[in-house]
Amino acid sequence: MMANDPAAQFPRRLWAQQLSPRIERLRRRGEQLRTTWDLNVLRLLADDAARVGAACRELGFAPQADLLEELRATCVGLLEPPRAPDRASRHRLDGLVGRLDAPSPAGATRDSPVVAGATRENGFPLLVVPPPEYWTRLASMAAAAPAPAPAAAPVETAGGTPPNFGPRGGTACSREQLLREVSECLARDDAAIQAGGLFVLVAADASDPAGAAARTAETLRAICASARAGDRVASDGADRYLVFDRELSADALEAEASRLRDGLARIGGFDVGLCTFARGARSARRMYDAAHGLVAAMQAQSRHGVFVVRDLDAGHGGDLAGQVRHALAGSGFELMFQPIVSLRGEEGAQFQALLRLRGADGRLHPASEIIPAAEAAGLIGAVDRWVLAHCVERVAAHGAGSTQLFVSQSLASVRDPSMVAALAAELARHAIDARSIVVELRAADAIEAPAEAQRCADALRALGARLSLSAFDAELADVHPLPVLAVDFVKLARPPALDGEEQREAFVALLERLHERGTRVIAPRVEDVHGIAPLVRVGVDFVQGNFVQAADSDLAFDFEGARM
Repeated sequence: MMANDPAAQFPRRLWAQQLSPRIERLRRRGEQLRTTWDLNVLRLLADDAARVGAACRELGFAPQADLLEELRATCVGLLEPPRAPDRASRHRLDGLVGRLDAPSPAGATRDSPVVAGATRENGFPLLVVPPPEYWTRLASMAAAAPAPAPAAAPVETAGGTPPNFGPRGGTACSREQLLREVSECLARDDAAIQAGGLFVLVAADASDPAGAAARTAETLRAICASARAGDRVASDGADRYLVFDRELSADALEAEASRLRDGLARIGGFDVGLCTFARGARSARRMYDAAHGLVAAMQAQSRHGVFVVRDLDAGHGGDLAGQVRHALAGSGFELMFQPIVSLRGEEGAQFQALLRLRGADGRLHPASEIIPAAEAAGLIGAVDRWVLAHCVERVAAHGAGSTQLFVSQSLASVRDPSMVAALAAELARHAIDARSIVVELRAADAIEAPAEAQRCADALRALGARLSLSAFDAELADVHPLPVLAVDFVKLARPPALDGEEQREAFVALLERLHERGTRVIAPRVEDVHGIAPLVRVGVDFVQGNFVQAADSDLAFDFEGARM
């Protein structure tokens, strides 16, 4: 492979562009351990260092690869077996984290001003996404060494008494530990009549998420200082916190909620949701769901203050379908965006819109869970309309221009004659060019309902919107609807197998047929450095995947710097 081969250089250039924010993410994760020693964070730091270091070594960034390998080994030494750090290991870990710095290697493309400047917590999601059971896997591990010296923020130390912020201060712990203690209280026979309750504190103004991570430690300290002695306090994500009180009566808890809110006004306004044991809840999740959902519903109406749960069943479903229904009525849905990058030097910005649902336990449910639940409950059409409307709104807020959003729609919407009219109304309301929206249909749906797909495609084309066919593979080549269904893009079901000459020739022939129809091809799920150069050579037009950039809540990516 020649050194000046653009296909060979593209992975290195793209990684050089992304390395600065990923190193910054590792550094911030390491600094988080200085204030709160957490085995879960340490494990993520080790995994992140291993993955980023492997990519650095693969692409020739040897000094960074060596440093990251040393960091990984240090983390592993504290995880196997799990233990709290002694003075020497703490000093070593802090020193390695302090040395993390992104390089400016020769021949690398300039860093993106958008990417390199994004330092907020959700600017770059975790490089390693933990499995669903991850956060409970390490919860029971006992520390083998004495607890470290008190840090800047109170922490729950395995094998020792948790520190607090003084005689009247609450005690910080993990979210899982706090909810486990709530569950233990609820398990008592007198749970419905005993004192105590759960507070959910949510920032009243979430318009500045950039500093959410930086504010967490300071806010946690302030809440602990303001809470009653014996109360448990935990972070629940960006600008959201939990407080558990075991002793106060229902009336006293309301007064305490007001006192907490007033006391925190100096560091930013918070709204407080309160669910007491007297409400008769039988699970900590139900209490959290009720209190958090009530605050979210009030904030959606621009109402702020202290809100007390009076009816645990109001507005909440216990299953995922109920949460979908609740999200449609108020809040809970979130949109993430992943860039789709041209391998052919095309201008413009393309993003895939990805739907998420913030569950009552704080977990983000992906579309693969949301869609089946919505279909079973007869809500999929409403979900599709919500996504379309909010995507148009995001394009308008972003400034439109050459930005395109790929928006998936279900078979139910393909069959709904009003879908295109609803999209037209949203576009007109925000004065957005229809070409900013690429409606994405599944290939299997187009095959199952060809007449409805054709009617939908014709209506979208008349409107000026573009059309993409997703989950397309070579097995559908003989039956795909492309001869009659004109689409602008085809997204492959999976990255193509290009190892053998026969496979490569068959794929190239398929690409040529698609290109002859004016259809451009997108390869999804590009996760590492190995697959990009072959895709460039065979003629794929666009790539999407975590190697390019993980999904994010912002429309932020340096497409100019990533162009070949």
